[in-house]
Amino acid sequence: MEQQQFELFYDQIAEQAKQEGKAQVKDLLDDAKSDGLEFVQQQGELLQKYLFQLALGEITRDEFKSYAQDMKTLAMMEMQRQGVAGQASIQRFVAKMSEAVLVGLFRFL
Repeated sequence: MEQQQFELFYDQIAEQAKQEGKAQVKDLLDDAKSDGLEFVQQQGELLQKYLFQLALGEITRDEFKSYAQDMKTLAMMEMQRQGVAGQASIQRFVAKMSEAVLVGLFRFL
């Protein structure tokens, strides 16, 4: 009986974490789409494209992770070209992407 209770508890925690991760990714994409900086909007669209490809099995988990890392590198380079407001916008996107996608999403893959 204890094992069964533990399994139920574990399943509930896993489901809650999965829902929170899903919400994080959705918020990231929504924020990117509404960002005032065109670069961030484009990166959000690209990230969404990669997520769809991953979901459809068109790319592997490792390929997705590599693409996300490339996006992060490109964003850091773009920050050097931007003014203070643009840098802040890009930093927010990169931080959310790192947390939601590179950390959060991969708990479930």
